[in-house]
Amino acid sequence: MQFNFNFPATQKFLPGLVHPVLLVLLLITTSCARIENRPQRWDPLVEQGSATELGISRSTSVESPALTSLLTQADVAIEQQQWAAALASLERAQRIDSKQSAIWTRLSIVYLAKQDPEQAIQMAKKSNSHAHNDKSALAYNWLLISRAYLQMNQVDQAKAASQQSQQYLKP
Repeated sequence: MQFNFNFPATQKFLPGLVHPVLLVLLLITTSCARIENRPQRWDPLVEQGSATELGISRSTSVESPALTSLLTQADVAIEQQQWAAALASLERAQRIDSKQSAIWTRLSIVYLAKQDPEQAIQMAKKSNSHAHNDKSALAYNWLLISRAYLQMNQVDQAKAASQQSQQYLKP
């Protein structure tokens, strides 16, 4: 593909390659502005605004430095939408401690992004079974479940899951 940078209005002001250089600088500048406005981590619920409006987020607290490192790697892979890399990090994390809710939540996010809502629901439910009294994690997982049901066009189940999420947000 070739681009024609010979615009009559700018030819008399910008000789030679100056115009393409300015175009590249403009593209870089606008790209940076878009990056600043994006959420820190790719997240299907943050992109929709529902999780941030409710003041909940996926859990990041684990006690093991090894798990923290693997979850960070998974988060980077999720942000870059590199699902295989995210799954690899999360599977290693599971081998260290399969009872960490944060691992299962991230697996649910990955499967949701990969358009595998059934698996996403199972992972979110598994996360809930390990979340104990972490109301934010429970609410977040129910929102993931709701989103998965929406992917399957099961609106009634999606509404029920969303309402379940709301139960964990009540004071």
